[in-house]
Amino acid sequence: MISKARIWMGIGKPKNPHSIENLKYLYGILNKNQSVTENNKDLLIETLRSISEILIWGDQNDSGVFDFFLEKQMITFFLHYMRQKYGRFICVQLLQTLNILFENIRNETSLYFLLSNNHINNIILNKFDFSDEEVMAYYISFLKTLSLKLNSHSIHFFFNERVSEFPLYVEALKFFDHPEAMVRIAVRTLTLNVFRVPVQQMQKFIKEKTAQCYFSNLVWLIRNHVLDLDICVKNTIDHTKKSSLIDSIDEYIDHLNYLQDIYMIDNQSLSNFLTQQLIRRLFVPVFLSSLIRKDKFLVKDQKPNIQPFLAVFLLSHVFSIITYKPLIADLCELIFFVNDDKLIDQMCERSKNPPGQTFDDYMSEPRNLVNYLSSLSSEKKRTHSHSRRSLSVPHFSSLNKSNENVNPNEELNIEPLADKANDEILDNSELLALNITDDEKHRNLSVMSKNQAQLGLIFENLLQYLNTNDYDELNSLICLSFMYTMVNNPGLPSKVVDLIKPRQTNGETSPMNNENLMDYLIKIVEKSVEPDYKVRLSTLEIATRVIKSIACTAHRSYISEGHMTRIEQVRMQSASMLRESFRTEEMFLDMFEHEYHSFNSQTFSCEMLLREWSILLTPTSTPLSGIELTKRFPCGDTEKLKHLMRNFFLIRTLCLNLTNEIENQLPLTKQEHLVKENDALDLNSSDLIACTVNLKDK
Repeated sequence: MISKARIWMGIGKPKNPHSIENLKYLYGILNKNQSVTENNKDLLIETLRSISEILIWGDQNDSGVFDFFLEKQMITFFLHYMRQKYGRFICVQLLQTLNILFENIRNETSLYFLLSNNHINNIILNKFDFSDEEVMAYYISFLKTLSLKLNSHSIHFFFNERVSEFPLYVEALKFFDHPEAMVRIAVRTLTLNVFRVPVQQMQKFIKEKTAQCYFSNLVWLIRNHVLDLDICVKNTIDHTKKSSLIDSIDEYIDHLNYLQDIYMIDNQSLSNFLTQQLIRRLFVPVFLSSLIRKDKFLVKDQKPNIQPFLAVFLLSHVFSIITYKPLIADLCELIFFVNDDKLIDQMCERSKNPPGQTFDDYMSEPRNLVNYLSSLSSEKKRTHSHSRRSLSVPHFSSLNKSNENVNPNEELNIEPLADKANDEILDNSELLALNITDDEKHRNLSVMSKNQAQLGLIFENLLQYLNTNDYDELNSLICLSFMYTMVNNPGLPSKVVDLIKPRQTNGETSPMNNENLMDYLIKIVEKSVEPDYKVRLSTLEIATRVIKSIACTAHRSYISEGHMTRIEQVRMQSASMLRESFRTEEMFLDMFEHEYHSFNSQTFSCEMLLREWSILLTPTSTPLSGIELTKRFPCGDTEKLKHLMRNFFLIRTLCLNLTNEIENQLPLTKQEHLVKENDALDLNSSDLIACTVNLKDK
């Protein structure tokens, strides 16, 4: 009896650290130290750490641990400490303890015990000192850990349907543009976890209260990053100073991957909101407007322009990463079929704005997200002052009752936001030009003639980047990358496929509607064998792959006889140039075999090519730049010979693919002709005499 009293009062420490007796001992310490001071902060930090260890142990071994933890409401100590003047001394340990605890809890009942009574929401809403990097890191990590526990049952501990409050989600959104990448990534992970929960009222809250403002601010953040990237490219003249450019490209790719993750959730409402913002705040006013030549662009407004080749580069990433069909369809509509630059302006004028206010909603900075979310909280405080003291989170036992679940694919009937003056939400019929029927699009744009497709203004400008009469290697490689990612995007609309690829009708194949595109591509292949070496290997490789992508379907090739003849002539010219080197280079055959094996061992990846910072800078020839040979001009006789060999391999492979033939002549050295173990050696062979025989240890 005395020993138990000593433990209860915190006098004697139990020998077993993982036991309910030790938890009672630690509770005694917390009970005696309810105020944080300089003297007891270390003791409290160690106590909190030990409590998390015992709770994790109890989750798997002794349910009585959680019973005691909840009976004494020990988590109230956590919140009590945080609110004290000197609570900052142990805030890091508190957040770390909570993070470890929720990361390791496996028992669903234990989890619901911890989430009950609304203490976790109160901790989330606590005013921490986020200027402290450690506090910020552990806080956002704690929120992300909580989001990993979300499902159709646990969501009710965080989202209060009656008063429409969602602290976990709302507080996290405030850090969506935090300067630390780790914080931004955690916020994105949390939002994706929230978007995936199929609870109707929560989805309604997201759509009504946050989707429009969040997505507009998110796209504006990407827009600002794009403008910074443009400045970075202009300032990066030296190929050796590349770190900031690499970081900027990687960050842009991270943005697009996050957008694709949102689309992959397949929530039609969120996808519509996001597509609306992307088209009107980023793709049209920044990317596409930068590709329209200034002498044809008559609208004078505040649309920011970036370098045209950078706009194509960034669009290439869009087609490489994002596969959402409505967004891809809208982009293709603008690129391939719009012949009037005024129609591009109209893409941003479809909102219910007063006359004359072109681009007002989309060209100006959106409402600050943090201020907007704070105003939501203030409005709730005024409207629901009697409910604000307690969010009335349901007890875990009530979660077995019926849930209002919704399929994320279903469109919800949601009333517009109350504050339409700041964030106007359009009807579904007005959200996108995509939602216009195909017949209306064709009638309004008047882009297709009966026999021949008339290319849009932007695509015509893109083709000029491939013009070999005024050849620019920088523009050509980036434009070809765009062509490749666009042609191979699974969301490409059928009418664009019909425009650039042969069509099969009743078993017969019609030629391509756009012969000019193939003509431009073959001219680049022809230029690659000119003696000035002004076409990089990467440019030639992606040109050949674009040709194969648009000319080959279902293991068959549909290329005109004239185009095939020109490609064969290029192959013969490339072989002729190699023959001249064969007569002068003593080690030609060895180098040829080595380059062929190296050529076959490398796997082409347009995604990796687009991550390459050097393709945004003027091509160089010096090996000192650290750029591999395929992405720069050759330097010296040896590199020029390797360049010729790789050219030959690429053009030969293209010819074989277009004629549906199999390579049966290369490599020159056949495996069956090699000397094998136990073979008799011909000592009259000078090649064999020059070889060294290595005996394997048996």
